[in-house]
Amino acid sequence: DVRSDFFALIINDGKLIFSFDCGSGPSRLVTDFSVSDGQWHSVDISRVDNEGKLVVDNMEVKVPDLEQYSFSNTKILEVSPSLFLGGLDDTMKEDPDIKRKLGFSGFNQIPGFVGCLRKVRFEVTRGGNRKMRSLGKWSKNSHVIPCSEKVEPGYFFGPDGGRINAFRRFRVGIDFDVSLWIKPRNVSGLLLAVRGRRDMVILQMVDGAIQFSVDNGRGLINAIFKPDERHQFCNGEWHEIHAVKAKNVVTLSVNKVFASPGIGVPGVSSTDTNHPLFLGAHPYPRRLKLGSTYTPYVGCMRDIIIEGKRLNIRSNMLSGDIHSHVCPTI
Repeated sequence: DVRSDFFALIINDGKLIFSFDCGSGPSRLVTDFSVSDGQWHSVDISRVDNEGKLVVDNMEVKVPDLEQYSFSNTKILEVSPSLFLGGLDDTMKEDPDIKRKLGFSGFNQIPGFVGCLRKVRFEVTRGGNRKMRSLGKWSKNSHVIPCSEKVEPGYFFGPDGGRINAFRRFRVGIDFDVSLWIKPRNVSGLLLAVRGRRDMVILQMVDGAIQFSVDNGRGLINAIFKPDERHQFCNGEWHEIHAVKAKNVVTLSVNKVFASPGIGVPGVSSTDTNHPLFLGAHPYPRRLKLGSTYTPYVGCMRDIIIEGKRLNIRSNMLSGDIHSHVCPTI
């Protein structure tokens, strides 16, 4: 059998896990407490031959007998020189064998770490002397930004245009319901778009107003919420948007205040879309036929619910200038 040695520090269900495999079964050292408490924790992991050690906040984690060992006559860990911090590449995080070994068999892919890391150091030995060294500069950075206390949960769409590909193909049909929270930094920007050959659904900000547009094939049906002041939604606060299409009627509310509904041609009820549904921007904006009103959304977005289900956003759904899980508050 081909050996698949590994060395990993994981958080699963809030608990910290140190695991490695020298070739014949993994060790597994697990804390009996959660580290997902919003506080900094010091973590020291080490391995001598096939025995591991985990120290959290200067306290060694004790585990049942033998769980700190990788049972193998081989005491050398054969791993590639690549070291991943915070997540794996697309191929590895979907690999069934890796998911099984790391304890994520029930997941579609191994989730990445959401949080902050600092002072990452490793031990080096030169001339018989051992000392700790900083890890140094990464060779590849994927959606990682500096830590800050001035952040909150959400997705930040930057000025260079970022988007979420929520669904590869999405059919709106007779009814459609979407709600989301936004904290915009510009008075105009695309929030959501999906199209077909002629039909489409578009939710956007236009010069400070929120506009929900649906085309069932017989022209646009619009519901527009116009605030009292052009920059009202760019006030640094979160705003709840709720847009509903029911046959040929569209309704829109902002912070639970309703705009006048839009009513389309009677008897024309279905919106026949079959293309991807995007949030924040569109890769082919000309096909939306928005003209000068199109601009990518800049700001934060969170709590996206489509057809009654919270959108589960994975890293492979993100493109362009977008930061996941974290929104700056400044």
